[in-house]
Amino acid sequence: MKKVLLVCSLAVFGFMSSQDIRLKDDHVFIDKNKCMKYTSRELTSFNTFYSLNGDKLFYIDVAENKRGETYFKIQFNGFDDIITAQATAMNFRKGFINNMIEEGVLDPKNCQVNLSNIKTFKDRYNKNFEDTETTVIINNTPADTRPRNGVNIRIGN
Repeated sequence: MKKVLLVCSLAVFGFMSSQDIRLKDDHVFIDKNKCMKYTSRELTSFNTFYSLNGDKLFYIDVAENKRGETYFKIQFNGFDDIITAQATAMNFRKGFINNMIEEGVLDPKNCQVNLSNIKTFKDRYNKNFEDTETTVIINNTPADTRPRNGVNIRIGN
């Protein structure tokens, strides 16, 4: 019974501490307060987020490498590096904004981007999606060399 109460209390605390993020009419609302503006084009593949007075904050673009892996390219205004993160959910913008709040990059009260926390965000979410071709060949000689029933195919030495 104590375990059930503990799980329920943790769930309630989780719901109380999480932010209510909504994207509606080209605006981002956090806890029912208008926080940012955004534009998207090509079925939400290219997204740019702005402050309410029109200053560019960051962009999120969907990209694909030669292997067919889909990922996000994220760049913050005032931060030179491009962060490449794994493509996640259908509503990635909401999830991304929630991750920014959790990592302290976005302050949900005033919707300001904290550039000093972007490196921590990058360290956690950045993944390399370079189009390098890698071929792995495993040449493993079996320890047991007795003849077996069936077909034995040996490639290499």
